Amino acid sequence: MSDPTASMPLCYALAQVRFNPVPGMAEYVPRLQDVLRREGWPEFVRQRSQSFEVKQVEGQEPEVRSLERERWIFSNAEASEGFILQPDSLVFHTTDYRGFEEMLGSMLRGMELLHETIELQFVSRVGLRYLNAVDPAMMSDSRLDELVPERLLGLAESHSDGLRHSFSETVFEQGETTVVGRALVSPRGVVWPPDLQPVTLEPQARFRVDDHAVVMLDSDVYRVFPKPQIPFESQRLRKELQDSHDMIGQMFREMTTRKARSCWGVYD
Repeated sequence: MSDPTASMPLCYALAQVRFNPVPGMAEYVPRLQDVLRREGWPEFVRQRSQSFEVKQVEGQEPEVRSLERERWIFSNAEASEGFILQPDSLVFHTTDYRGFEEMLGSMLRGMELLHETIELQFVSRVGLRYLNAVDPAMMSDSRLDELVPERLLGLAESHSDGLRHSFSETVFEQGETTVVGRALVSPRGVVWPPDLQPVTLEPQARFRVDDHAVVMLDSDVYRVFPKPQIPFESQRLRKELQDSHDMIGQMFREMTTRKARSCWGVYD
């Protein structure tokens, strides 16, 4: 695969590792923040989110419980990459993708620093997710169906007047691994998936599109480790993330046309 930074439509990528819950994570954050600052991620924000859990009780009114969740965000000065830490997970994400090996190295480095700080007991899930914004205006004004297979577009091409959106999702389960492929056609340009909002990083200028139709291809691969979960080992995480990357590469081929891949110079 050639250099993906030159032409690929990859606008956002993230890797996630879930581990044993650490209820007192907030106590470790100042120490981790100082380490990450010296490693190149000096920006820091603490966020709290509110959600609700509804529990059905037979013969009674449903019980509604308010849940507050805290997360800590570390990023570089350009706001183009960084980490999202929660009490049971670490995410590395970037809007300036410069190849899988660089992304993998950053993710593993973050996990090593976290392990040195809190001593992780086990890993319960590993995942990788890539978002590609396929913009026909950047491809000599090609039609959408020349860039992605028609099956992913729904009726978007044949009934574009008044289009709000067109969404496709396919999910495969292969043992402990789940593979998800999504395609969102939006006449309003690049739209981030709801479960990722708010995206705290700055998108590249070429992906700040809001005036014409764009297809967002969302590839998500994750593996859950049933009990007994695996211990934290960098080499094991490297292998799991590499396997996920290989699957995403295969999905990318299936979700794009040969013409598009030729224009991008990838997966010829």
